Amino acid sequence: MRKKSAAIFKVTAILTITVILTAILIFLPAFGSNGAGLYPSATPEFFVNDFAGVLSRDTKENIIRIGKSLEELTTAQVAVVTVDTLDGQDIDSYANGLFRQWGIGQKDKNNGVLILNAVKDRMLRIEVGYGLEGALTDIETAKIRKEYMNPYLSQGDYNSGLLSGYIAVVNEVAEEYGVSMDEISKKLPSDSREDYDFYRRHHARSGDYSGDARNLFYILAIFVFLAVDGIIFRFRITQTLIRIAFLSRFFGYRHWGFGGRDRWGGGGWGGGGFGRGGFGGGGFGDRSSGRGGSRGGFDGRSSGGGGSSGGGGSSGKY
Repeated sequence: MRKKSAAIFKVTAILTITVILTAILIFLPAFGSNGAGLYPSATPEFFVNDFAGVLSRDTKENIIRIGKSLEELTTAQVAVVTVDTLDGQDIDSYANGLFRQWGIGQKDKNNGVLILNAVKDRMLRIEVGYGLEGALTDIETAKIRKEYMNPYLSQGDYNSGLLSGYIAVVNEVAEEYGVSMDEISKKLPSDSREDYDFYRRHHARSGDYSGDARNLFYILAIFVFLAVDGIIFRFRITQTLIRIAFLSRFFGYRHWGFGGRDRWGGGGWGGGGFGRGGFGGGGFGDRSSGRGGSRGGFDGRSSGGGGSSGGGGSSGKY
């Protein structure tokens, strides 16, 4: 009887071990796919990873230089990644996994941003680290995608779309750290500084115009509202709004107001864009046809600092 029980025990143990080993062999690849096997390794330059091969050399070097300058001034990291296709994978999940694996941003600050473009899928994602979710809200990242990137990407102009979006993100991050765009510009080599300052001058002109138009609209809207309220309702609506605003401030609620953190103007870059109809095929670098030659001598090498993301940001088609 004891021998029979021992034999049954051995068979049961062998079957149990076999089942466990089989399960490990079946599910181990699935677990591994969430790690290194699923995502590409970052390039030595880190700030730009053009796996789809859609960016010019000048655009890459501009991104690397701006990204390195931002990191030196703030410790924050903004990385651009292009891939050919995600083969049906959800871009939000993929971006979050890639962000965590690369450790974009610093571990103690989680101050990284990932701009991911799946070219053939025509999908774009801006993934934001925990520490920058206040500066780059879902609404703000959606605005950057739709106004400063999609118009170019939808036309196949990846240089202009990704560079313009990159600078928009960098501007938001810099302001969060109290760093001016002048400080970033001063850290750039002379050729990149010329391109960067060209963008800023153009932005200032278009931004002022759109800001004036927006302010004029608000003023006219207020006059129309007051006229209607005074004639029809004898200013009762205005009195009610004043009471609500007073109570809101009294109880410590956030003050109401027009606008917000937007410094880009209401109309994006629109119109003819920069230079010869948009940024041009080579981004800012195409303006430098007279400079020619290689932009060597700049060490843009970097790596992730261990930052993490909780899924903040936005994504969509273009």
